[in-house]
Amino acid sequence: SSPASMIAARTVIMMGSRPGKTVMVSDATAAYLQAKLDRVVWVTLPPLLRPKEWDDLGYDDPVVPLERALYGHPESGRQWELRCHQIMTDLGWQEVPQWRNVYRHTTLDVVCSVYVDDFLFGGSPEDINKVYGELSKRIEFSGVEVLHRYLGCNYTFRRTKGETVVKVEMKEFFESCVERYVNAVQDLAAKEGKSTTNWADLLKMKQVSTPFVDNEPGVARTDLPSGALAPAASSILMKLLYGARLCRPDIAKAIGSLASAVTRWTTEHDRSLHQLIKYVHSTLDHSLWM
Repeated sequence: SSPASMIAARTVIMMGSRPGKTVMVSDATAAYLQAKLDRVVWVTLPPLLRPKEWDDLGYDDPVVPLERALYGHPESGRQWELRCHQIMTDLGWQEVPQWRNVYRHTTLDVVCSVYVDDFLFGGSPEDINKVYGELSKRIEFSGVEVLHRYLGCNYTFRRTKGETVVKVEMKEFFESCVERYVNAVQDLAAKEGKSTTNWADLLKMKQVSTPFVDNEPGVARTDLPSGALAPAASSILMKLLYGARLCRPDIAKAIGSLASAVTRWTTEHDRSLHQLIKYVHSTLDHSLWM
C-alpha cells in the first residue's frame, strides 16, 4: 500500500484551518479485514481455533480458504487500498494526481488524506459530516471527531479573526525516545559487565541548550575504539528521526550526522548521541507552530 505522506496530511490541516472550516479524523475499524482477497489463499488454523467437530475428520493439519485480508498477509495492504480507492471514487472523490491516497471531493469543498486506516478530513463541519455519513455506509468506522491527535502528534488550534495558528507537539513521543535510550544503555551495561565504559555518565541527563557537542575533529577520527552504544544507535536514531520530521526540525541535523556514522561508530559518537538525548530531554515541551 501507499499511505498518504505527512506533507499531504499537513496540507489537509491547512485546508481545514481556513475561516469556517475544521479538521476531523476518523479510524476505519480493523481496516484490512474489511477487504476481501482477490485470489485463493489457503491457511491452517491453530488447534485452539478449530471447531470441535473437526476432531473426527481424520486430518492432521486441515486448511481453510482465507477470504479476508488478514493482517500480516503480504497482499492485505494492497487489497485494502484498492477497496478504499474504489469506495472513494464511487462516492464522488477524485484522487490528487501524483499524490496517492489524497482526495478532493468533486462537489463539496472537502479534502481527505488516507493513511492506511486513518482518514483525515479538511472542510466545513457540515460537509465533513455529510461525506462521513456516506463513507460510513460502505466502511466501518469508530466515529469521527475534531482533530486533536494524529500519528503521534498532538494538535491545538488557536483561531482569531481571520487567522488560525496550529500548535504541534509530541512530548509523550520524545519521552519514549529518551526511555528507549536509557533502556538500551542499561541493557548494554548489563550484558557487558565490567568494562572501560562509564555507563553511569551515559545515563546522566543534565540540562543542555544544544543537540551538538564540539567534537567535530573527534568524530572524524578512524583510530578510536568502537562506541559502546553502536548496537543500539540505529534504533534510537530512527525513532528520533520520525519525531524530527513531524515537529522538531531543530534536531534533524544532529540525527542525520549521527545516522551517517552508524557503520563506523566510535566513542566520540557515543558522546554525540548522549548530548542529543540530553537536549531532547531538556526540550520536551518544545513544539512547532504553523
